[in-house]
Amino acid sequence: MKEFADVHRPLAAEAYVAKKGDIPTATAEFLTRCQNLEIKAPRDAASFVEWWGQRWVEDGSIEGHGSNSGRKRMLSSDDGQLVVGYLKKGRADADGGVYGSIRELRQECPEVDEMLQARGASDSTVERAVHYECPEMVFGDLVVKPKYTCKQLDDRYSTAAGHLETFTTSFRVGQRVIWIDAKTMPMQVNSKKGWFIPSEKDTFETTLPTNLKQPLVLKYYIAVNYLLGALELVFYTGTTGMPADRNPGAPYKTKKGKKASGVTSMEVNDIMKLVKEKAEEPGNMAHLRRGEHWLYSWDNDKIHKGADMSKMGIKREHRFDLPELSSDMHKTVEHVHGWLDHHMQVWLQKQNRKELTIDACKQQLQHLFYNVLKKESIQRDVESLVETYEAIVLAGGGHVTSQFR
Repeated sequence: MKEFADVHRPLAAEAYVAKKGDIPTATAEFLTRCQNLEIKAPRDAASFVEWWGQRWVEDGSIEGHGSNSGRKRMLSSDDGQLVVGYLKKGRADADGGVYGSIRELRQECPEVDEMLQARGASDSTVERAVHYECPEMVFGDLVVKPKYTCKQLDDRYSTAAGHLETFTTSFRVGQRVIWIDAKTMPMQVNSKKGWFIPSEKDTFETTLPTNLKQPLVLKYYIAVNYLLGALELVFYTGTTGMPADRNPGAPYKTKKGKKASGVTSMEVNDIMKLVKEKAEEPGNMAHLRRGEHWLYSWDNDKIHKGADMSKMGIKREHRFDLPELSSDMHKTVEHVHGWLDHHMQVWLQKQNRKELTIDACKQQLQHLFYNVLKKESIQRDVESLVETYEAIVLAGGGHVTSQFR
């Protein structure tokens, strides 16, 4: 029981040591101490004293990963470790993957189910044993990502290994990379955090849209850098009101000659040109040393592959390689997107739908990007890329855990 977790464990260990492991006398001593402190003792005091006393003598710890009432555990440590081993290994079928429940494990592994049935252990008992033996293992939502092809694994491995060597040899290279990425941000409320009592009220009411069927949308590119911080934010076609408020006389056209409703390769060229011009302003160039130039990193979206960056003066040697499906290696700018989205949500929750305009949304996003975003957060992400590259190399180019994304 939880009330026995913190108060009683040290009393049991002290009594056990004082009576040199003699359970009857140690139990009597333990009960006396509980009485003197006017606290309730566990029902099976002898088992409680024996368990925590031996634990203290063997490993010098009385820290528990869960409550313990003193009752004898249904599953031994070996039993728990066996189950943990199967859970860690996961399925052995073609797709692999983790087990979705203890019931699923029992159904697919007869040897485990046979052992658990012999112990009379329920699924909830097994879950407690797993938590006790491996407290870092949790049951929750996993991030769903596509499985890499062999070529993608090779590309990620070789690129991460190359960048790792570059960063460890000269971190100055990482400081010169300008990280560029696009984002679509509907002006809708999709989350709200706060303190509440679920049984009384668990709803946040808003006059703003809560689905995609609404008129206000921001579509933008951002460029950030270790030395310059927030460099450039450019709205592109598809943002509410665009291209009408951009260049009414010469809107971007599709390959079929129609007015574009979304971003085109030509517009991407122009956006990259704006980023490059901003980076090469005298004040920004002053951050570079003699002989240095800026490096540019963007993802492998097909619209980027169709753009001719050489026309914008961005040569091959100015690219900082990024493999396909590698947002973890592009986290410097991805984290900025997440930060902007969070703070726009906070702002949106305070707005009235009837008064909200696309210009107000644009101005708020620009304010957050240029005036609130701290350069130090960008720098921390660039510095942490070394650990990300190491993790990708160790994973053979595979997916890495959240701490490296």
